[in-house]
Amino acid sequence: VNDVIVAIPTYFTLNEKAELMNSLQLADLNLMRAITEPHAALIGYYNGIIPEKTFLVFDLGGSSLDITVIKSR
Repeated sequence: VNDVIVAIPTYFTLNEKAELMNSLQLADLNLMRAITEPHAALIGYYNGIIPEKTFLVFDLGGSSLDITVIKSR
């Protein structure tokens, strides 16, 4: 495996994202695309074919609740 797509937690700071990207380089992995976890959930649910509408995505973590509004085109 050389090419990867990474789902990044919505709450990651710029520094945390940079560290993640650095880790991928150190592991000799080619980042094809970075997406947020809510987008990854939609892609997984619809098998990559997302209808044109507005979605409300709930991310129920261990100690948090994140809500994201995604409008697909």
